[in-house]
Amino acid sequence: MDPLLSFAAAMALLVSLMALGRDVVEAVAASTAAFGVLSLGWGVFPSAARGLASTGTVNLLSAVALALSLAHVMRWAGILDGATAAFVSVGKRFAAVSVPALVGLIPMPGGALVSAMMMRGVYLDDMGVNRPLATFLNYWFRHVWVAVWPLYQGILITAAILDSPVRSVISATFPASLASVAAGLLVAVPAMGRPSGGGYPTPAGSPSPASAARGLWPFALVVASFLAGLPVTGALALTLAAVLVATRPDRSELREAVAFALNPRFVVLILSAMVLRQFVLESGASGEFLSLLGDVGVPPLAAAFLIPMAVGVFTAAEFVYAASVFPLMKGLLAPGGIIDPSAMLTAYAGGFVGVMLSPAHLCLVLTAEHFGSRVPPVYRYLLPAAAVAAALSGAAALAL
Repeated sequence: MDPLLSFAAAMALLVSLMALGRDVVEAVAASTAAFGVLSLGWGVFPSAARGLASTGTVNLLSAVALALSLAHVMRWAGILDGATAAFVSVGKRFAAVSVPALVGLIPMPGGALVSAMMMRGVYLDDMGVNRPLATFLNYWFRHVWVAVWPLYQGILITAAILDSPVRSVISATFPASLASVAAGLLVAVPAMGRPSGGGYPTPAGSPSPASAARGLWPFALVVASFLAGLPVTGALALTLAAVLVATRPDRSELREAVAFALNPRFVVLILSAMVLRQFVLESGASGEFLSLLGDVGVPPLAAAFLIPMAVGVFTAAEFVYAASVFPLMKGLLAPGGIIDPSAMLTAYAGGFVGVMLSPAHLCLVLTAEHFGSRVPPVYRYLLPAAAVAAALSGAAALAL
Protein backbone atom coordinates (compact mmCIF):
# COMPACT_ATOMS: atom_id res chain seq x y z
CA MET A 1 0.00 0.00 0.00
CA ASP A 2 1.11 3.59 -0.59
CA PRO A 3 3.24 4.71 2.40
CA LEU A 4 1.19 7.86 3.08
CA LEU A 5 -2.10 5.96 2.94
CA SER A 6 -0.58 3.35 5.22
CA PHE A 7 0.48 6.04 7.66
CA ALA A 8 -2.96 7.65 7.59
CA ALA A 9 -4.53 4.25 8.33
CA ALA A 10 -2.10 3.69 11.19
CA MET A 11 -2.90 7.10 12.72
CA ALA A 12 -6.63 6.42 12.36
CA LEU A 13 -6.09 3.15 14.24
CA LEU A 14 -4.13 4.99 16.95
CA VAL A 15 -6.87 7.57 17.47
CA SER A 16 -9.63 4.92 17.37
CA LEU A 17 -7.94 2.77 19.99
CA MET A 18 -7.41 5.78 22.24
CA ALA A 19 -11.06 6.80 21.80
CA LEU A 20 -12.09 3.28 22.83
CA GLY A 21 -10.14 3.66 26.05
CA ARG A 22 -7.23 1.38 25.22
CA ASP A 23 -3.90 2.00 26.88
CA VAL A 24 -1.75 4.54 25.01
CA VAL A 25 1.22 2.18 24.80
CA GLU A 26 -0.91 -0.60 23.32
CA ALA A 27 -2.35 1.88 20.82
CA VAL A 28 1.11 3.11 19.75
CA ALA A 29 2.43 -0.44 19.38
CA ALA A 30 -0.60 -1.53 17.35
CA SER A 31 -0.45 1.48 15.03
CA THR A 32 3.29 0.95 14.50
CA ALA A 33 2.73 -2.68 13.56
CA ALA A 34 -0.14 -1.74 11.25
CA PHE A 35 1.97 0.81 9.39
CA GLY A 36 4.82 -1.64 8.99
CA VAL A 37 2.65 -4.40 7.60
CA LEU A 38 0.70 -2.11 5.25
CA SER A 39 3.74 -0.25 3.88
CA LEU A 40 6.43 -2.95 3.84
CA GLY A 41 4.59 -6.27 3.65
CA TRP A 42 6.89 -9.16 4.53
CA GLY A 43 9.76 -6.69 4.75
CA VAL A 44 8.32 -5.59 8.08
CA PHE A 45 10.29 -8.26 9.96
CA PRO A 46 13.86 -7.44 8.87
CA SER A 47 13.04 -3.74 9.09
CA ALA A 48 11.80 -4.12 12.67
CA ALA A 49 14.94 -6.08 13.56
CA ARG A 50 17.14 -3.29 12.21
CA GLY A 51 15.19 -0.70 14.19
CA LEU A 52 15.44 -2.70 17.41
CA ALA A 53 19.19 -3.32 17.04
CA SER A 54 20.17 0.25 16.15
CA THR A 55 22.57 2.27 18.28
CA GLY A 56 19.91 4.97 18.61
CA THR A 57 17.52 2.52 20.24
CA VAL A 58 20.12 1.40 22.78
CA ASN A 59 21.05 4.99 23.62
CA LEU A 60 17.42 6.03 23.97
CA LEU A 61 16.60 3.09 26.26
CA SER A 62 19.61 3.92 28.41
CA ALA A 63 18.73 7.61 28.71
CA VAL A 64 15.09 6.97 29.62
CA ALA A 65 16.01 4.27 32.15
CA LEU A 66 18.49 6.61 33.85
CA ALA A 67 15.97 9.49 33.88
CA LEU A 68 13.24 7.35 35.41
CA SER A 69 15.61 5.86 38.00
CA LEU A 70 16.70 9.36 39.01
CA ALA A 71 13.09 10.53 39.28
CA HIS A 72 12.15 7.55 41.45
CA VAL A 73 15.07 7.92 43.87
CA MET A 74 14.53 11.69 44.21
CA ARG A 75 10.85 11.16 44.92
CA TRP A 76 11.64 8.48 47.51
CA ALA A 77 14.28 10.64 49.19
CA GLY A 78 11.94 13.62 49.48
CA ILE A 79 14.47 15.90 47.80
CA LEU A 80 11.72 18.27 46.72
CA ASP A 81 10.32 18.81 50.21
CA GLY A 82 12.85 21.40 51.39
CA ALA A 83 12.65 23.35 48.14
CA THR A 84 8.87 23.35 48.27
CA ALA A 85 8.81 24.70 51.82
CA ALA A 86 11.33 27.38 50.86
CA PHE A 87 9.25 28.45 47.87
CA VAL A 88 6.14 28.75 50.03
CA SER A 89 8.12 30.87 52.51
CA VAL A 90 8.90 33.37 49.73
CA GLY A 91 5.20 33.93 49.11
CA LYS A 92 2.03 32.06 48.26
CA ARG A 93 1.65 33.61 44.81
CA PHE A 94 5.24 32.65 44.01
CA ALA A 95 4.66 29.12 45.28
CA ALA A 96 1.41 28.87 43.30
CA VAL A 97 3.36 28.72 40.03
CA SER A 98 6.83 27.63 41.14
CA VAL A 99 5.96 24.48 43.10
CA PRO A 100 4.13 22.78 40.19
CA ALA A 101 7.02 23.82 37.94
CA LEU A 102 9.49 22.36 40.42
CA VAL A 103 7.64 19.06 40.57
CA GLY A 104 7.51 19.14 36.76
CA LEU A 105 11.29 18.72 36.70
CA ILE A 106 10.72 15.09 37.70
CA PRO A 107 8.72 13.44 34.89
CA MET A 108 6.32 10.85 36.23
CA PRO A 109 2.91 9.55 35.11
CA GLY A 110 0.16 11.70 36.58
CA GLY A 111 2.83 13.84 38.25
CA ALA A 112 0.52 16.85 38.51
CA LEU A 113 -1.28 15.04 41.31
CA VAL A 114 1.90 15.24 43.42
CA SER A 115 2.04 19.04 43.26
CA ALA A 116 -1.75 19.23 43.62
CA MET A 117 -1.51 17.44 46.96
CA MET A 118 1.30 19.79 48.05
CA MET A 119 -0.59 22.93 47.06
CA ARG A 120 -4.22 22.16 47.92
CA GLY A 121 -4.17 24.12 51.18
CA VAL A 122 -2.25 27.01 49.65
CA TYR A 123 -4.61 27.38 46.68
CA LEU A 124 -7.96 26.78 48.32
CA ASP A 125 -7.43 27.90 51.92
CA ASP A 126 -4.59 30.44 52.05
CA MET A 127 -5.18 32.09 48.67
CA GLY A 128 -8.88 31.37 48.29
CA VAL A 129 -8.72 30.94 44.51
CA ASN A 130 -11.59 29.19 42.78
CA ARG A 131 -11.27 25.48 42.02
CA PRO A 132 -10.97 25.75 38.21
CA LEU A 133 -8.18 28.32 38.63
CA ALA A 134 -6.41 26.08 41.15
CA THR A 135 -6.65 23.27 38.61
CA PHE A 136 -5.24 25.47 35.85
CA LEU A 137 -2.34 26.75 37.97
CA ASN A 138 -1.23 23.29 39.00
CA TYR A 139 -1.82 21.65 35.62
CA TRP A 140 -0.29 24.31 33.38
CA PHE A 141 2.87 25.09 35.35
CA ARG A 142 3.53 21.38 35.95
CA HIS A 143 4.18 21.09 32.18
CA VAL A 144 6.14 24.22 31.28
CA TRP A 145 9.45 22.32 30.95
CA VAL A 146 8.20 19.66 28.51
CA ALA A 147 9.92 21.31 25.54
CA VAL A 148 13.28 21.92 27.18
CA TRP A 149 14.08 19.60 30.11
CA PRO A 150 16.27 16.64 29.00
CA LEU A 151 14.63 14.18 31.40
CA TYR A 152 11.38 14.22 29.41
CA GLN A 153 10.81 11.24 27.14
CA GLY A 154 9.60 13.44 24.28
CA ILE A 155 12.93 15.28 24.05
CA LEU A 156 14.89 12.03 24.12
CA ILE A 157 12.62 10.36 21.57
CA THR A 158 12.80 13.38 19.25
CA ALA A 159 16.60 13.41 19.33
CA ALA A 160 16.74 9.68 18.60
CA ILE A 161 14.24 9.87 15.73
CA LEU A 162 16.01 12.82 14.10
CA ASP A 163 19.51 11.40 14.68
CA SER A 164 20.44 14.63 16.43
CA PRO A 165 22.08 15.47 19.77
CA VAL A 166 19.66 16.28 22.58
CA ARG A 167 21.20 19.74 22.95
CA SER A 168 20.44 20.46 19.28
CA VAL A 169 16.78 19.67 19.88
CA ILE A 170 16.65 21.80 23.03
CA SER A 171 18.39 24.73 21.33
CA ALA A 172 15.47 24.80 18.89
CA THR A 173 12.58 24.06 21.27
CA PHE A 174 13.45 26.16 24.32
CA PRO A 175 11.40 29.19 23.13
CA ALA A 176 8.30 26.99 23.44
CA SER A 177 8.99 26.60 27.16
CA LEU A 178 9.59 30.32 27.57
CA ALA A 179 6.33 30.95 25.72
CA SER A 180 4.42 28.55 27.95
CA VAL A 181 5.78 30.23 31.10
CA ALA A 182 4.90 33.69 29.79
CA ALA A 183 1.44 32.58 28.66
CA GLY A 184 0.72 30.95 32.01
CA LEU A 185 1.75 34.05 33.92
CA LEU A 186 -0.26 36.36 31.67
CA VAL A 187 -3.37 34.34 32.49
CA ALA A 188 -2.59 33.42 36.10
CA VAL A 189 -1.43 36.70 37.62
CA PRO A 190 -4.60 38.72 36.83
CA ALA A 191 -6.78 35.73 37.75
CA MET A 192 -5.16 35.36 41.18
CA GLY A 193 -5.85 39.04 41.91
CA ARG A 194 -3.97 41.32 44.22
CA PRO A 195 -3.18 39.94 47.69
CA SER A 196 -4.72 41.90 50.54
CA GLY A 197 -3.00 42.94 53.75
CA GLY A 198 0.48 43.03 52.24
CA GLY A 199 0.39 39.52 50.88
CA TYR A 200 -0.80 36.03 51.73
CA PRO A 201 0.43 34.98 55.17
CA THR A 202 3.31 32.56 55.46
CA PRO A 203 3.88 30.23 58.40
CA ALA A 204 6.08 31.51 61.21
CA GLY A 205 9.55 30.05 61.17
CA SER A 206 9.37 29.08 57.51
CA PRO A 207 12.59 27.75 55.96
CA SER A 208 14.87 30.31 54.36
CA PRO A 209 15.08 30.41 50.56
CA ALA A 210 18.61 29.04 50.90
CA SER A 211 17.13 25.67 51.81
CA ALA A 212 15.83 25.45 48.25
CA ALA A 213 19.38 24.73 47.13
CA ARG A 214 19.33 21.47 49.07
CA GLY A 215 16.36 20.36 47.00
CA LEU A 216 17.57 21.72 43.66
CA TRP A 217 21.17 20.53 43.48
CA PRO A 218 20.43 17.35 41.45
CA PHE A 219 18.69 19.45 38.79
CA ALA A 220 21.60 21.88 38.75
CA LEU A 221 24.05 18.99 38.36
CA VAL A 222 22.12 17.62 35.38
CA VAL A 223 22.15 21.02 33.68
CA ALA A 224 25.80 21.74 34.51
CA SER A 225 26.98 18.34 33.28
CA PHE A 226 24.92 18.68 30.13
CA LEU A 227 26.21 22.17 29.38
CA ALA A 228 29.77 21.01 30.09
CA GLY A 229 29.52 18.71 27.11
CA LEU A 230 28.49 15.36 28.58
CA PRO A 231 25.92 13.46 26.54
CA VAL A 232 22.53 13.25 28.20
CA THR A 233 23.21 9.67 29.30
CA GLY A 234 26.46 10.77 30.94
CA ALA A 235 24.83 13.72 32.70
CA LEU A 236 22.01 11.53 34.00
CA ALA A 237 24.38 8.74 35.09
CA LEU A 238 26.60 11.19 36.97
CA THR A 239 23.64 12.82 38.72
CA LEU A 240 22.06 9.47 39.59
CA ALA A 241 25.34 8.28 41.10
CA ALA A 242 25.63 11.47 43.17
CA VAL A 243 22.03 11.18 44.41
CA LEU A 244 22.56 7.53 45.35
CA VAL A 245 25.67 8.43 47.35
CA ALA A 246 23.85 11.29 49.06
CA THR A 247 20.63 9.42 49.91
CA ARG A 248 21.92 5.83 50.36
CA PRO A 249 18.72 3.94 49.49
CA ASP A 250 18.51 0.35 50.67
CA ARG A 251 18.41 -2.65 48.37
CA SER A 252 14.64 -2.86 48.27
CA GLU A 253 14.39 0.76 47.17
CA LEU A 254 17.05 0.20 44.52
CA ARG A 255 15.08 -2.76 43.21
CA GLU A 256 11.97 -0.59 43.04
CA ALA A 257 13.88 2.11 41.15
CA VAL A 258 15.15 -0.43 38.62
CA ALA A 259 11.67 -1.92 38.24
CA PHE A 260 10.21 1.55 37.70
CA ALA A 261 12.88 2.43 35.12
CA LEU A 262 12.40 -0.83 33.22
CA ASN A 263 8.62 -0.74 33.31
CA PRO A 264 7.49 -2.81 30.30
CA ARG A 265 5.13 0.00 29.24
CA PHE A 266 8.01 2.44 28.84
CA VAL A 267 10.18 -0.13 27.09
CA VAL A 268 7.43 -1.02 24.60
CA LEU A 269 6.78 2.65 23.90
CA ILE A 270 10.44 3.36 23.15
CA LEU A 271 10.86 0.28 20.98
CA SER A 272 7.66 1.14 19.09
CA ALA A 273 8.91 4.67 18.43
CA MET A 274 12.25 3.50 17.08
CA VAL A 275 10.72 0.72 14.98
CA LEU A 276 8.22 3.19 13.50
CA ARG A 277 11.15 5.47 12.67
CA GLN A 278 12.76 2.58 10.79
CA PHE A 279 9.52 1.75 8.96
CA VAL A 280 9.08 5.35 7.84
CA LEU A 281 12.69 5.53 6.70
CA GLU A 282 12.56 2.34 4.63
CA SER A 283 9.09 2.96 3.18
CA GLY A 284 9.98 6.42 1.88
CA ALA A 285 6.93 7.94 3.58
CA SER A 286 8.81 11.03 4.77
CA GLY A 287 9.83 12.03 1.24
CA GLU A 288 6.31 11.47 -0.07
CA PHE A 289 4.93 13.60 2.75
CA LEU A 290 7.13 16.54 1.77
CA SER A 291 6.12 16.12 -1.88
CA LEU A 292 2.45 16.11 -0.90
CA LEU A 293 2.84 19.35 1.06
CA GLY A 294 4.36 20.99 -2.01
CA ASP A 295 1.68 19.62 -4.34
CA VAL A 296 -1.28 20.86 -2.28
CA GLY A 297 0.35 24.13 -1.26
CA VAL A 298 0.26 23.65 2.51
CA PRO A 299 2.87 25.92 4.13
CA PRO A 300 5.46 23.72 5.85
CA LEU A 301 5.24 25.58 9.17
CA ALA A 302 1.46 25.25 9.20
CA ALA A 303 1.77 21.50 8.71
CA ALA A 304 4.51 21.35 11.35
CA PHE A 305 2.13 22.92 13.89
CA LEU A 306 -1.22 21.38 12.99
CA ILE A 307 -0.25 17.72 12.64
CA PRO A 308 1.41 17.33 16.08
CA MET A 309 -1.37 19.43 17.63
CA ALA A 310 -4.07 17.14 16.24
CA VAL A 311 -2.26 14.03 17.46
CA GLY A 312 -1.69 15.70 20.84
CA VAL A 313 -5.38 16.50 21.28
CA PHE A 314 -6.43 12.95 20.43
CA THR A 315 -3.74 11.06 22.35
CA ALA A 316 -3.25 13.36 25.37
CA ALA A 317 0.36 12.30 25.95
CA GLU A 318 3.47 14.46 25.65
CA PHE A 319 5.61 11.85 23.98
CA VAL A 320 3.13 10.32 21.52
CA TYR A 321 3.22 13.11 18.94
CA ALA A 322 7.01 12.83 18.90
CA ALA A 323 6.93 9.05 18.65
CA SER A 324 4.15 8.82 16.07
CA VAL A 325 4.43 11.74 13.64
CA PHE A 326 7.99 13.03 13.92
CA PRO A 327 9.31 10.04 11.95
CA LEU A 328 7.05 11.06 9.06
CA MET A 329 8.09 14.71 9.42
CA LYS A 330 11.83 14.06 9.61
CA GLY A 331 12.47 15.61 6.20
CA LEU A 332 10.66 18.75 7.35
CA LEU A 333 12.15 18.94 10.84
CA ALA A 334 15.71 17.95 10.01
CA PRO A 335 16.38 18.29 6.26
CA GLY A 336 19.74 16.84 5.38
CA GLY A 337 20.12 15.58 8.94
CA ILE A 338 20.36 19.10 10.39
CA ILE A 339 17.52 20.38 12.58
CA ASP A 340 15.53 23.28 11.14
CA PRO A 341 15.00 25.46 14.27
CA SER A 342 11.81 27.11 12.96
CA ALA A 343 10.14 23.84 11.99
CA MET A 344 11.28 22.05 15.15
CA LEU A 345 10.02 24.82 17.42
CA THR A 346 6.72 25.02 15.55
CA ALA A 347 6.15 21.26 15.73
CA TYR A 348 6.92 21.07 19.43
CA ALA A 349 4.69 24.05 20.17
CA GLY A 350 1.86 22.41 18.23
CA GLY A 351 2.25 19.15 20.11
CA PHE A 352 2.42 20.93 23.46
CA VAL A 353 -0.71 22.99 22.81
CA GLY A 354 -2.61 19.94 21.59
CA VAL A 355 -1.71 17.85 24.60
CA MET A 356 -2.52 20.63 27.06
CA LEU A 357 -5.95 21.18 25.49
CA SER A 358 -6.85 17.48 25.43
CA PRO A 359 -9.75 16.76 27.80
CA ALA A 360 -8.36 13.24 28.18
CA HIS A 361 -5.01 14.40 29.60
CA LEU A 362 -4.45 12.35 32.76
CA CYS A 363 -2.89 15.26 34.67
CA LEU A 364 -5.86 17.51 33.89
CA VAL A 365 -8.38 14.90 34.97
CA LEU A 366 -6.51 14.00 38.17
CA THR A 367 -5.92 17.64 39.15
CA ALA A 368 -9.55 18.63 38.55
CA GLU A 369 -10.75 15.64 40.56
CA HIS A 370 -8.38 16.44 43.44
CA PHE A 371 -9.53 20.05 43.64
CA GLY A 372 -13.19 19.16 43.18
CA SER A 373 -13.51 21.07 39.90
CA ARG A 374 -15.36 20.17 36.75
CA VAL A 375 -13.10 20.10 33.69
CA PRO A 376 -15.03 22.44 31.31
CA PRO A 377 -14.63 25.58 33.50
CA VAL A 378 -10.84 25.07 33.49
CA TYR A 379 -10.86 25.90 29.76
CA ARG A 380 -11.69 29.49 30.69
CA TYR A 381 -7.98 29.70 31.58
CA LEU A 382 -6.55 26.95 29.37
CA LEU A 383 -7.76 28.33 26.04
CA PRO A 384 -6.23 31.82 26.36
CA ALA A 385 -3.00 30.38 27.78
CA ALA A 386 -2.72 27.93 24.87
CA ALA A 387 -3.48 30.68 22.35
CA VAL A 388 -0.81 32.97 23.80
CA ALA A 389 1.75 30.15 23.97
CA ALA A 390 1.07 29.26 20.33
CA ALA A 391 1.30 32.91 19.23
CA LEU A 392 4.56 33.55 21.07
CA SER A 393 6.10 30.33 19.79
CA GLY A 394 4.98 31.17 16.26
CA ALA A 395 6.52 34.61 16.48
CA ALA A 396 9.78 33.10 17.73
CA ALA A 397 9.77 30.54 14.92
CA LEU A 398 9.28 33.21 12.27
CA ALA A 399 12.14 35.22 13.79
CA LEU A 400 14.60 32.32 13.60
